[in-house]
Amino acid sequence: STTATNVTAVLTCEDENVTIVSANAAYPNIAPNTVVNPTGQFLVQLADNFLQGYNIPFTMIVSTDQGDFTSMFDVIVSSGEITVSSYSITGGSFNPGDTDNVTIFLRNMGEWNLEGVTGTLTTSDTMVTIVTGTSSFGNIAAGAQVSNSGNPFVIQAHSNITPGRPVNFSLEIVSSNGQTQELTVGIVAGTITTSDPVGPDDYGYYCIDKTDMLYSHCPVYDWIEIDPHQPGGLQGIWVPVPDYGGDIGESTCITMPFDFPYYGEPTDTLTVCSNGWLAFGKYDMFSDFRNYPIPTCFGPPGGMLCPLWDNLKLGSGGVYQYYDQTNNIFIVEYSNCQHNSGGSEWFEVIFYDPAYYLTSTGDGEIVFQYKIFTPVEGPYNDHDWWTNGIMNPNHTGGLEYAYWNTYNPGMAVMTNDFAIKFTTNEPVLDLTPADVTVTLTPTGSTVIPPSGGSLQFTAQVANNSGQTVVFDIWTTATLPNGSTFGPMLLKPNLTWGAGASATRNLIQTVPASAPAGNYTYHAYVGINSGGIVWNEDSFPFSKSGVDAAGGGTWNITGWDLGELTIDENIPASYSLGGAYPNPFNPSTEITYALPLESKVTMEVYNTLGRKVATLFDGYQSAGYHTVTFEAGDLSSGIYFYTLKAGDFTGAKKMLLVK
Repeated sequence: STTATNVTAVLTCEDENVTIVSANAAYPNIAPNTVVNPTGQFLVQLADNFLQGYNIPFTMIVSTDQGDFTSMFDVIVSSGEITVSSYSITGGSFNPGDTDNVTIFLRNMGEWNLEGVTGTLTTSDTMVTIVTGTSSFGNIAAGAQVSNSGNPFVIQAHSNITPGRPVNFSLEIVSSNGQTQELTVGIVAGTITTSDPVGPDDYGYYCIDKTDMLYSHCPVYDWIEIDPHQPGGLQGIWVPVPDYGGDIGESTCITMPFDFPYYGEPTDTLTVCSNGWLAFGKYDMFSDFRNYPIPTCFGPPGGMLCPLWDNLKLGSGGVYQYYDQTNNIFIVEYSNCQHNSGGSEWFEVIFYDPAYYLTSTGDGEIVFQYKIFTPVEGPYNDHDWWTNGIMNPNHTGGLEYAYWNTYNPGMAVMTNDFAIKFTTNEPVLDLTPADVTVTLTPTGSTVIPPSGGSLQFTAQVANNSGQTVVFDIWTTATLPNGSTFGPMLLKPNLTWGAGASATRNLIQTVPASAPAGNYTYHAYVGINSGGIVWNEDSFPFSKSGVDAAGGGTWNITGWDLGELTIDENIPASYSLGGAYPNPFNPSTEITYALPLESKVTMEVYNTLGRKVATLFDGYQSAGYHTVTFEAGDLSSGIYFYTLKAGDFTGAKKMLLVK
């Protein structure tokens, strides 16, 4: 009812991305119930990163002769808003060692047309190199989708990148009419197989089993018997969890001999349940016998380890604990346990003292070992099969290996003599060949008659590396038309100690229906599933005719006869083995062999030829030796290690990746 006189206003905004260039304005007198415009204008400048629909809150303080008044209002931003619709890789996947074009499809979800759009691609992942990191997308109208197919980004994967590894890229979008935006593009490296590790989970744990033989940190099955009632068993202490069947269970708490960080939470208290699970903390009031998928809200409210979560009973077995102070490991063994519905299980969990076994996060490493593994379905009123894996303390994540007899991608089918490792150290592809050799020698005729026959030959295999090696051996035949047939023999996951060797008298049958002509018989050692050959040998044979109506098959016998021998750990010649792991961080072990007592000098050089370490300088006895190279103070890169012993000189390279 009163006219406002001498009217002025001040505009403010607390948003840090808004600048008030002209904040003051004057107004004419305002009669009751009327609207007026200012004599000037407010001027507001926005940053370049506002997205479509953002509300900018403004406050305006109006001063008059009749009093001061405060008003608040929002302004909705009209802009462009880019989203990543999809991407495509040359050849379909971003494999280790590949250099690929990357086409990214962008969609403008805003109301503002974007002009002259360019993009810059970056990543902090050290296993990926950006070869071409800038590209142009042109104009992107509101609602439209475009791509940079005309000038794609180019990225290169390190040859040692782990298949299944998620690589995050940052894509900065800039338009010529003033808008910027930061996007994330996730690209998975390679295609994961059962010969690859899995992970990381959201925290950083990886899962590596014994079949992931091409990777650093791959576990080698090496059963440690701690049940004192078993032959050769160490003096393990009985863990009182008396469970003798039914839908029940027993749990008890034990104290670990060292603090063990798990998902960043250190503890020395471990709950052990008779039903095949362990938990960090004191939760002996829980004894869940039904297994659930990982993650689950069931189970004790703490970090869980599930080597074989199922309805188990002890029967004639038991649970034991043992602290190996020499090797700084703590072991919990489920010795000869049974399922409530039948079937035996024999497994153990090994905890590695993080003060001696270092990881990138400081968390402890864990290995599950299975001496006897029997998959059992279970009764109709129980949860079928079993669960194994690890779960974080708040039960929101982890790594599930298998549930209900279904294995997650990348997980190999479990068997007897199996090992699974969980670590926050990233497994790195290690293509360094192990010094394992195979030699073929024919011992009979190499001419096969038209009616078919057999080849008789010896296969000698030797582990000359000076360390335990897991490998495959397989045989194939090159047919007269040049194609490959086989494998006839395939022995996977052989675990041989240093100096182990074997000679087998083999008989390979060749059927009557095999074509006439010249053949080559091959034997290989390496990693069959990865197509990795460390060593090979072959011999020629022929078939003088063909009997299409004749019977017979390609069949080989004789490998499983005979015993594995150890050469008393005295090598026949000087040799320098590979570094393991390689690549490594921060330490690796180097093996070498001396046929007799020798003066030994082992040194490490960088790519400039500058010596960075002397690992050994002195006399050593004949045999296989191992030296550790600690590179915690050195930068990432390639290093060369040299061995001078007697009249032998050797050099090899290794890669430090931090």
